[in-house]
Amino acid sequence: MRSVLVSGPADDVTAVVSALQRQGFDTFGLDLPPRLGTGAAGRRPVRPADCYVQLAPAADEPGRGSPTRSLLRRVEAVAVVSPLLAHDATVLMVADDWDRRRRDALRLMAEAALTDAGVWRRSVVVLDEPLSPGTLAAVAARREAGRCPLSLADLSPDLPYADWRNEIFSLTGRDDGLLREWIAVEYAFADIVRQLR
Repeated sequence: MRSVLVSGPADDVTAVVSALQRQGFDTFGLDLPPRLGTGAAGRRPVRPADCYVQLAPAADEPGRGSPTRSLLRRVEAVAVVSPLLAHDATVLMVADDWDRRRRDALRLMAEAALTDAGVWRRSVVVLDEPLSPGTLAAVAARREAGRCPLSLADLSPDLPYADWRNEIFSLTGRDDGLLREWIAVEYAFADIVRQLR
């Protein structure tokens, strides 16, 4: 079973953990120093985790400080968690700052923290915006599975079509592969319909 560690605001962590469990992840508890965020409750992992999901800190979090201080605390949390991660683990981080330079810095600094831990194969993905817990869990599953093809219908299947479509299009800005996959499926479907006529 795939394993995941989650940190972030307590209410958000609970919702994401539930969604990850529905995706087939085994979620584990995570102890972090209070200034680095709240880890999910539960038993501790007995083997390295396949994925680490770091949610954006709450905007009204006391002692949050400047965006730079927040960024440094988030990278420090990655460094603290890194010994618990598998050598090929995926680190998903939800951005809390919409400045492109800070998002890039967050990714690069997290990669550097993982490299300092002596691991080169871990991948860091910074998601541009908050996603629903179900969509975040589907993204984690897709990334963790070595980027194997994922049906777009698996992304937030509980949403009405219009909301689902908006959720999917919000993902395409971060990963052009999803958009290409969608277009390829649409063309393949159109070809099948033409052949049946």
